[in-house]
Amino acid sequence: MIALDSVPFNLVSGIGFKSLVAVLDPKITVKNRRTYMRKIKNTIKSRTKPALIEELKKLNKRSCHFSCDIWSTKRREGVLGIVSHFIDSKWEIHKKTIAFKRMNERHTADYICQIFHETLEELGVPANWVTKFTG
Repeated sequence: MIALDSVPFNLVSGIGFKSLVAVLDPKITVKNRRTYMRKIKNTIKSRTKPALIEELKKLNKRSCHFSCDIWSTKRREGVLGIVSHFIDSKWEIHKKTIAFKRMNERHTADYICQIFHETLEELGVPANWVTKFTG
């Protein structure tokens, strides 16, 4: 619900949400947002990221491309989103979000490139897949 409806995690702390859950099933205990965030982070670390790394390992250089987008949160924090676009061995097209990275510095080409390449390195994407920007 949080992901599909793009609502903040603090939704689970609201009186209305807790009342709704209590009416639907009084045996359910609503946890706080930190608990849900921790569970999501653990799932990403233990299952999602390793599966993505394995999937990227199976691809060849010419079948995978990347795109990036930068935007600001309501708190004016910069965020870099990175998406992979690829064709698998069955010739099916895929588009997967592979990372969201906080931008702590000015959004210069060099800084964006640095974060992009660090992210690909984290995921085991071979360095020769992407030409480095030399500003």
